[in-house]
Amino acid sequence: MPGLLGLVLGSKLGLVGLIAASGVWLSDMHPGFALSKQFAGPAFVLALVGAVLAKVMGRARSLMAFLAAAALLLAPLGRQWLPSAPAAEAGAKPVRVYFANLWVKNDQLDDAARSIADAQPDVVALVEAAEPQLRQSRRIFEDYPYVIGGGRRGDMSGNLIASRWPLERMRGRNQDGLSVVEAMVHAPGRQFRLVVVHLTRPWPFTDDQAQRAQLERLVQRIRDEGLPERTVVVGDFNSTLSGDLLQQFQQDAGLTAAPARVGTWPAMLPGVLRLGIDNVFVSEDLTVVNRAVGEANGSDHRPLVFEVAPAVRRHQDEDGPYRRFQAGF
Repeated sequence: MPGLLGLVLGSKLGLVGLIAASGVWLSDMHPGFALSKQFAGPAFVLALVGAVLAKVMGRARSLMAFLAAAALLLAPLGRQWLPSAPAAEAGAKPVRVYFANLWVKNDQLDDAARSIADAQPDVVALVEAAEPQLRQSRRIFEDYPYVIGGGRRGDMSGNLIASRWPLERMRGRNQDGLSVVEAMVHAPGRQFRLVVVHLTRPWPFTDDQAQRAQLERLVQRIRDEGLPERTVVVGDFNSTLSGDLLQQFQQDAGLTAAPARVGTWPAMLPGVLRLGIDNVFVSEDLTVVNRAVGEANGSDHRPLVFEVAPAVRRHQDEDGPYRRFQAGF
C-alpha cells in the first residue's frame, strides 16, 4: 500500500487536483466549470486528505498542490458554510421543520416514519412524495392532521406539507414547470408562509439554463407582493450554496440561506462527502437555528431538520414589519 500511495502521489495527482479546483473561478466560461462549484465541499475534503498523505509520503510538490487546491475552494465554501444570518430573538419559541426528498422509489417507509418521529417536528415538508407510498404508511402523519399536496407514483413533483396546525393553501401546486407547493402555516400566534420546491437536475442532465429559469419563476412567486415577510423556502434545489445559482437566488428573492456544513446527497456517503443540495432560505424577519441532518429514511437523500425563529431586527423602525411580526411570534 505505501508503494501504491507513493506512485499515486508522485504522479502529478496534486497538480490535477489543483487544476480541477481552479475551475471554480471559471464558472462563467462553461457549465462544466459552474458544475465544479457544486462539488466544492467534497473536493475540499479530498484535497486535505491528499495533502496529509503527501506529507506522510514526503511528496513536497504534491503537498503544495493539494494545499493550493484547498485554498482555491475556501471562497465558495465560505458562502455555503458561513452565510451571514441574524441571531434569533431571545425568548421566542422556534418552529421545528423536517424536510426530505422522500424519493419516489423509496420502499422503506417504516424508516421514514421513524426518521420523522425521531425529529419530532411541528411541520413536515416532503418532495417526491407519491400518494401510493403514503397510503402504505399512514402512521407517518399520525401527529399531523393537516396535509396538503402529494403526487402520483413516479411523479417527481409530489410536494407535500403536513402540520400539527391548520394549513391554508396559498397558490397552485406547480407553476410553469416549477415543482412547488405553498401554504400558510397557522402556528399558534406565529403564522408563516412555507414554500416547498424541487428543482430539476443541473447540466448536463438538462439544459444549462433550466435551473436558472426555474429559480427566476420562484423569485417572482416569492416577491409578487414586494419584499417577503414571514417566509420559509425549503427544497431539493439540486444545487449547493457554493455555486452561483443559489447565491443569485437568495439575493434576488431577498432571502437568507441557512448554513449547509453537512451535505444530504447521496445518503450512502459520509456527511463530509455529501453535497448540500437540500437547502432552506428565510426572509429577513426570520432566522434558522439548529440545522442538522436527520436520521436516514430510506431515501437517497438524508433529511434536514431545522428550527425557524424570529430574527433580531436589523432596523430601528419599531413600527416596521420586523416588530409587527415579532410581536405575534
